[in-house]
Amino acid sequence: EFLQDVKVRSEVVFLETGSREHSDLLVSAKKRGILIENSRDLGVIKTIYAFTERPNSNGDRLSSKEFQKVFPQIIGKPMDVGHNRQLIVGYYIDYKYILKENKAIAYAVFFKSSYPKLWMKALDFKKKNKLSSSFEIWSDNNKTIEHRDGTQTLRDLEIAGGALIFEEYGEVPAFKDAKVLDIAKKVNLNNYIDEKCLVYASKYKQEGIIVANDYFKDSVKENKQKLEAERLAEEEKLKKEKALPTKVEDKKVVEKSQEVTPEVKKDEVVDKDKKIEETPEDKKKDEPIVPKIKCSNCNHEWEVDSQQEYAMGSEKCPNCFAIIDQTGKMLYPPQIKDFNMACPGCSISNWLILSRNEENMSLKCQSCAKEYKIDFEVKKETIADKINFMYASYVRCPQCSNSVPYAGISSIKEADITCKKCGLYFSFDITREVNKKISKIEEIVHKVIEKSSERGGKDTMELKPNDKNDKDTVSKDSGMSKKVIKEEKVEVAPKTEEVVKEKVTPIEDKSITDSSEIIAKEKATDTETITTSTDKNIVKVDIIIEPKSVDKYAKSKTLRKAIVKIKDSNKELTTAIRKVELRKVSIKRLVDRIVKLKKEVVLYKANAKKIIARRNELGETDLIDVDILNDDKFNLAVAMKENVELKAKKLNTGSEVLGGKNHSEEDLKKQHDKIDREAFKHTRE
Repeated sequence: EFLQDVKVRSEVVFLETGSREHSDLLVSAKKRGILIENSRDLGVIKTIYAFTERPNSNGDRLSSKEFQKVFPQIIGKPMDVGHNRQLIVGYYIDYKYILKENKAIAYAVFFKSSYPKLWMKALDFKKKNKLSSSFEIWSDNNKTIEHRDGTQTLRDLEIAGGALIFEEYGEVPAFKDAKVLDIAKKVNLNNYIDEKCLVYASKYKQEGIIVANDYFKDSVKENKQKLEAERLAEEEKLKKEKALPTKVEDKKVVEKSQEVTPEVKKDEVVDKDKKIEETPEDKKKDEPIVPKIKCSNCNHEWEVDSQQEYAMGSEKCPNCFAIIDQTGKMLYPPQIKDFNMACPGCSISNWLILSRNEENMSLKCQSCAKEYKIDFEVKKETIADKINFMYASYVRCPQCSNSVPYAGISSIKEADITCKKCGLYFSFDITREVNKKISKIEEIVHKVIEKSSERGGKDTMELKPNDKNDKDTVSKDSGMSKKVIKEEKVEVAPKTEEVVKEKVTPIEDKSITDSSEIIAKEKATDTETITTSTDKNIVKVDIIIEPKSVDKYAKSKTLRKAIVKIKDSNKELTTAIRKVELRKVSIKRLVDRIVKLKKEVVLYKANAKKIIARRNELGETDLIDVDILNDDKFNLAVAMKENVELKAKKLNTGSEVLGGKNHSEEDLKKQHDKIDREAFKHTRE
């Protein structure tokens, strides 16, 4: 299948509020859960989508029958601008087809709050009679029907969506009358801009407010007068606030003058004057303090507008795109994604760059939290770099996305190109790549290191008879643990020479890694007894060896691969079982067919002559061989034939054909022999 962008005889209508079609569309949209009435986000558009059974200037036709079958697919399909399918400005919600005129009508909504400039541009182009529409259809080129007049009928259709066409930069519709019929001519600015937006508008000069093609002229004037009135009211309020403190202070000074000496009064008057007069420094102090951040990576300083993001502890630098904290310290390097790769784990491209340089980069997927390290392909000098040659290619225009043909020499890396469609003059570098090529990707796994004995399980123990708070010591081995339980019987007596007798099972100083060796070792040295004797001091130490639980199913990369292989084998097994069942069904059908054929063979062997004789007697009949052998059905058929012959005799209608020729038996025999000779000629040879 190939996408066919077909510009056809189509029309676009911006429905007026209150019209009958507008009301019908509101009801239709409400049934689908779309509330358009009084919406600031959605605009209503009626598109006379296409005409069938007539060619356009591209020579393409649409079959009416096939188009009516696929036209309901229009619901939910996107509406773009200029067939740029990455610029989706709305979608289709309803349709109807007029049989008499072979006309298809589609209704769509426009995201006017998301694309306000395009919405105003559409209104402007409608006013200038330069707004058209087009549809997009999937069609198979191999199934297209060519006509003698040079036109072609598209087959195997699938609705892909539609587009609005702005007739500019040489972009014209396939039909001259593909124009917009009607548009709303009066828009109230207050319906689209609330009071909060008007507050921010006071920061700018009133003369600097842009009027878009006089559509908002009246609303802008009202807004300008409102801002002027608010400014005058604020000035009067400030004057009143400044005047009130002076009167109160005068009264205070008079009251104090009765008790205080004149010297103090002069000082107060001076203080009063100081309070009334405002210096530039005082004005700066009264201004609100706006938080600022200075990026430690690029030294760019800016004001923080969003207090919520600032309070969260991280901010993205608008200059270098690095993620920094509240103090300006860089947490993560610039988030410039000059590569194109999806996460191998979740197949989503949502990356956080942890570290980067020219050769490699560390990434973290923000969807599945996996970390990867990627290596970029290093450019190596080849023989082609040392040879100058001519080449021809296409360059994409950055403004209208038109493919501009270009030819040059390999030694000239930069060139200036002019787009023939929109007239844009731009430079192009053949060595620049939009995305870097990745040569290697490796997942970063953070391993948790568990503490283990480096001596392979050999235990060392120091006894302290005088320590009352002896604790059980545990020696950690790979796969087993030991608990030391002490039983003491001590009698206080003067110290004598110690004679130590030990019965300790020797433990080899070898590392035990296999679980089978651990179990064998455990059976061999299940309990070890150490006895230390003095004159009146007996200490018994029992060492109990307990096996440590081994995690047989530790998570590892090999285990994950094994699980994936098991799932794949299960899928293959399910597919094989289905194939076996289908084969069983087909085999059963073949067996039934064979049994049926065998019964027919037995029937014809026993009754072939009888069947032939009865068929000759009946002549042409609809009875099958089994019914012919049935005596009742055969006798009924014979009686019906005789009845027909009797009626024919009564009406003097013979069975002979009018103008027919009678042949003798000899003539018939000669013709019969001639036919046999021709039919069985190959057998004789």
